Amino acid sequence: MTNTGTSPTTKDPRQTRGGSILQRLSVVMAAAGLVLATIALGSMIVDDDPPAPKILSAKEAAAAGNPTIELGDMFIRGDLSVTAAENLAVINRGTVPHNLTLEGGPRTPDLNHDQAVELDLATVAPGTYTVFCAIEGHRAAGMEAQLIVGATD
Repeated sequence: MTNTGTSPTTKDPRQTRGGSILQRLSVVMAAAGLVLATIALGSMIVDDDPPAPKILSAKEAAAAGNPTIELGDMFIRGDLSVTAAENLAVINRGTVPHNLTLEGGPRTPDLNHDQAVELDLATVAPGTYTVFCAIEGHRAAGMEAQLIVGATD
């Protein structure tokens, strides 16, 4: 009888209690692949948020001819009665950043002095809305008004 160098009770050094190193490595690689696939799929999901509006100069916004609301240091004034089909030009005339927020609706980004943005009202249902500056303390200091959005003809 010839001895082949291994006996039936001798374990291969690459064997471990839970299986071979190769088997464990395969499980780890499969798990890593699953995690990466999940991350990739998550990044492919389309974000429902609309793109941020383009910041304009006050001069550009005024030239567009849309109804205008001016934000100032603790006031909101201007065209506070518009139709839903219109874009609303929002201009910050104040010395500190302000924004315009429709309660239950869209809002502008924070605007610096003489910056403006067009707020699309196409998705806003006709009605009366409270509008305000959402920067802490500004609403309480008087930056609140009523905006009437009328039906389109």
